[in-house]
Amino acid sequence: MATVKMKGIDVSYWQGKPLGSRYKKFKEAGWNFIIARIGYADGTSYYPDSTFEHNLKYCKKYGIKFGVYFYSNAKNAVQGRAEAQYVLKLMKKRKIELPIFIDMEDNATSGKESKASLASACKAFCNTIEAAGYKAGVYASTSWFQSKIGSLGSLRKWVAQYNDRCTYSGSYDMWQYSSTETVPGFSGRRDVNKAYTLFDSKASALKGYTGTFPTLPSRGYFKPGDKGTQVKYLQKLLNWLTGAGLAIDGIVGQKTINAVRTFQEDTGLEEDGLFGKNCLAKAKTIKK
Repeated sequence: MATVKMKGIDVSYWQGKPLGSRYKKFKEAGWNFIIARIGYADGTSYYPDSTFEHNLKYCKKYGIKFGVYFYSNAKNAVQGRAEAQYVLKLMKKRKIELPIFIDMEDNATSGKESKASLASACKAFCNTIEAAGYKAGVYASTSWFQSKIGSLGSLRKWVAQYNDRCTYSGSYDMWQYSSTETVPGFSGRRDVNKAYTLFDSKASALKGYTGTFPTLPSRGYFKPGDKGTQVKYLQKLLNWLTGAGLAIDGIVGQKTINAVRTFQEDTGLEEDGLFGKNCLAKAKTIKK
């Protein structure tokens, strides 16, 4: 079993707004982090968690490492990206130490979709968050990771399984092992977690795209109707950048154009749907 590097709790509206002194006791007792809900989805409507700012304030005051999660209803990449954009709006470019996680557990919405759709939703959320300079990851139960969500590649995973051991067979960064423990400083029962990484924010821990970058046509950009091997390289790159799930057919069609627009929107480039030198230069700087 991997070595536990940190221990912490996750909180939301349901735990209220404890006195600041409670956070101090929590920190002094040797606990390392708090991951707070920043908001939640109700279908495609999004709402802030009224306790988020309070939790952030006191974690900053007492030196408690801080992370974020968003309760998702995303069914596809478009909705996953929209949820991430809402989170970024609430974050206001503030710095935190731990990732921003998409919380995938709603059976009535996300839970009815295919593995491929949910994997695309998670990837789009995480890619959008990471393009803004934050670390990102996916929270789900062992059951969801194994039976509902498709392959997530190298995305960070926070696994929930209330047991004496985590039986998830893939790699993971955190384990939520109980929802009924008490912790120093706070009243009531809490969700408790073990982290197997320090989530080092050094740039060297992140990796850029390892595939082949496309060579631009002589005109300087790809346009609708372009075909060939370089378009296939473009489509593979866009899947990595945006989680678009494009078929690698070597043809610049509407879905490829839409993926380019999504990348441009996420990175602040002109949204013309044409992948040119500015897009290529920006793509080469993305690390995750």
